[in-house]
Amino acid sequence: MGKIIVDESVSQRQLLIVLDYLRFDNSSSPEIVQIKETYPGIPDDEIIKHLLNNNSIFITADRVIHNKILLNHMRSIYIDKDFVISEVILKGIIIPVKNINNKVSELQDSYVIAKTDIHESLLPDSELQLKKLKTKRRRIRNYFEGIVNIGNIDISVSKKDNKDKILIGIKIRAISNNGIKSLDASEIYIIEDKNQDQKIFICYVLIALLRLLLNTKTITVYYDSSEINGDFESKLNTEFFELFQTLKSYFDRLTIKPVNKGKNIEMVRSKLYQLCKNDAGNEIVTGDIEIIKHRIITELLTKAHKT
Repeated sequence: MGKIIVDESVSQRQLLIVLDYLRFDNSSSPEIVQIKETYPGIPDDEIIKHLLNNNSIFITADRVIHNKILLNHMRSIYIDKDFVISEVILKGIIIPVKNINNKVSELQDSYVIAKTDIHESLLPDSELQLKKLKTKRRRIRNYFEGIVNIGNIDISVSKKDNKDKILIGIKIRAISNNGIKSLDASEIYIIEDKNQDQKIFICYVLIALLRLLLNTKTITVYYDSSEINGDFESKLNTEFFELFQTLKSYFDRLTIKPVNKGKNIEMVRSKLYQLCKNDAGNEIVTGDIEIIKHRIITELLTKAHKT
């Protein structure tokens, strides 16, 4: 009897429903391997290569890997958020063809990227935003078949006045180190109170990268010089100076450059204009930098007191 491999995307309730669907009796119940416990963070292709065989059953709530496994002639059971089960190819799912030169060949105990010591302080309070963040991290990881295949991160950031508020736009693009097509990894739009300290914009960029666990990569931040007055080397003790310095310390290869034209910055400007003009729906999140600043400063003071 082969093993049942349970994807990280599967909730406990979804798993129980699928196990009931499979109807194993007590004498024939196979071993269940939970990826989140046994091989956390493992990319899709490594799952297919190392964990599955002709006798295994994969359980997932991810449509892409479900189709990948079926196309590799192995068994996968997909269960959606409404607990509908499918064992056939799901329509409308595009699986990109990649030419990866340096794929991981040996199974590792963990593929999880180390988090910074301030990671928990940076996370959003909203359960919905947390769920979206985890989904986004998994999407980036799986697209590149592991974070090791990402070489550079380019970020474009701009802002637009919106009545008595400002709307901040951040576009994150991940670039591979081995020929995989670049990925528009994340777009973030934040409504925030107007502030004289221009470091607030870069702080939001660095927070986004730390949340996505991309801070170990070569990072270039392109800020819109027509909207942002960037004196980011200033030692003046402005409102967000301490937070900016703290966040920046977690990046070894960070460059901040002004731009006033270019495809990506134009795309951010255009999106900000649209969001200010029309009903933004759920595309805009409310800024939480004051909460994060308070948490980080409190944490720093606590550490200083202990030492």
